[in-house]
Amino acid sequence: MTGEDEGLATLTAQRWERVNRRLVARVLAEFTYEGLLSATFDSDGWRIELGATDYRFTATRGVWGQLRIEPASVERHPAAGPMRVTVLMTDLATALSLDGATTGNWLQELQHTLLADLQIDARRARIRLADLDDIEQQALLSGHPKLVASKGRVGWGLDELARFAPESGEPVQLQWLAVARTLASEAPGNQIDRWGLPQGWLDADSQNELTRRAAARGADPARYRLLPVHPWQWQRWVAPLYADALASGEIHFLGAAGPALRPLVSLRTFADVHARERAHVKLPLSVRNTSCYRGLPGDAILAGVRLSAWLDGICRRDPALHPRLRVQRELAAVHVRQRAYEALDGAPYRFRETLGAAWREAPAARLVSERTVLLAVLAEREADGTPVLAHWCRQADCSVAAWVGALFRNVSAPLYHLLCAYGIGFIAHGQNVAVILRDGLPVGALIKDFHGDLRLAEDAPAIGLDAVTTAAIKRLPADHLVHDLYTGHLVTTLRFVGDALAASGLLREERFYAALAHTLREHQEQHPEYASGFRRYDLLRPRMARVCVNRALLAAGYDDSAERPLPVLGPPLDNPLYTVVHATPTVDATHD
Repeated sequence: MTGEDEGLATLTAQRWERVNRRLVARVLAEFTYEGLLSATFDSDGWRIELGATDYRFTATRGVWGQLRIEPASVERHPAAGPMRVTVLMTDLATALSLDGATTGNWLQELQHTLLADLQIDARRARIRLADLDDIEQQALLSGHPKLVASKGRVGWGLDELARFAPESGEPVQLQWLAVARTLASEAPGNQIDRWGLPQGWLDADSQNELTRRAAARGADPARYRLLPVHPWQWQRWVAPLYADALASGEIHFLGAAGPALRPLVSLRTFADVHARERAHVKLPLSVRNTSCYRGLPGDAILAGVRLSAWLDGICRRDPALHPRLRVQRELAAVHVRQRAYEALDGAPYRFRETLGAAWREAPAARLVSERTVLLAVLAEREADGTPVLAHWCRQADCSVAAWVGALFRNVSAPLYHLLCAYGIGFIAHGQNVAVILRDGLPVGALIKDFHGDLRLAEDAPAIGLDAVTTAAIKRLPADHLVHDLYTGHLVTTLRFVGDALAASGLLREERFYAALAHTLREHQEQHPEYASGFRRYDLLRPRMARVCVNRALLAAGYDDSAERPLPVLGPPLDNPLYTVVHATPTVDATHD
């Protein structure tokens, strides 16, 4: 099947209408949540006015002030044919005074998202997500739910989507380079073999074949290291940008070798479905996706090995964390410099992040009688609308309230402790945190991705961490750092888990957040020695800043920049952890 056939095989009028309606509802809901749009309720139901046009729909308002919109109910007045994201974007461009360049580029990302949603919709109709293992689940997730253009993949067409996108389910065989060690920077603390790879990562036959190819080109392990590269990245970016190094012999192209790996939900991380204990490898992909190009910044990935070992040590030594919070450690990393762009002040960041690799432990290597599911999976629903987590409630033979109580005690509370006890902020969104399940019940969390997603308070001591690695960590004031947990964990992930449970009638949002607030207060009572940290990183205050990613994208536009875009603030947020506790009695998280 060609890429064109594969990409469009699921395109039917009924399915196209369905995925469009879902995305229209998502845009309206998230733009309303971020304060870009205002919704009113009258005798005809909910309405969002966009100048001469308005959108009407059936919805309920949640405790965050968000709208839970029924996609099938959305109507445009005046009608403009079938419900389409393209029409909505035209309406939004006028109402929000968006320029044509931003609107056009953003619409492209939304169209790409719809194309991916088509394949996911078709495959999800035939399976139960809960029946799949972690690697297979990641091919069928909705993406970051608060970022509406969650699968933009700008730079890829149908062929690339069919070959390399997670939802295609296709394995990818990586290509290989021999890179002069004078050009490659290796992470301090790497655990590597003579070719610069994690011990045993390549099987003997593959490594012998690559050694033979390298020797034929005069590249020996004393002066060169082996480096995997994504096939598309090699063809589109590496070969042209590193032509000088190829011509001089600093880089040799060795061709494809090694196991075929499956892309995970992040696009650029790969896992072996046939050898699940094999370390995952993360590679640069200069594709614009979820607001930025998905390269690998050198300073950040090179700090990952020692940083993850340091954090792992903290988690193992602290009884409040061990064994609940575990670290998916980085094993090795390499960054290959692009000299021309590194010497150019203000060059777009994507040109400095095109070649390198980072390896991290596979979850299966850390677990014996347990399994993991990404936190993002808990916000998903099966084709019949049932929340996926209901499966694990049945497996654990417990109520939904008891199950989420275990989730809060063993996932949310340890992350809160890490922040308050050590001043360590971790952007704990649904793709960075895996829930560890034993017999269906949450017993802990496995965290990953420390290049850029782990930060320290401005005055937090990094005891036991070397100066070079410490210098690579971003420092933030307390008011900013608290949002790594509040926005990264609650707003970006738990908001949608609670939403799925409420929409299906399994657990009211008020009970969900009262249980979370109870868990956090209980943790405070158990650890009075960290009272100053609890005050400093107050998750229970009445109002919080509303950090908005869609606003940030529209504000930044699509011009190349030297730095990655930063979030912006919307209207202040009434904190549900405060409002539900003061509106309802304290709820014991362990009971219905």
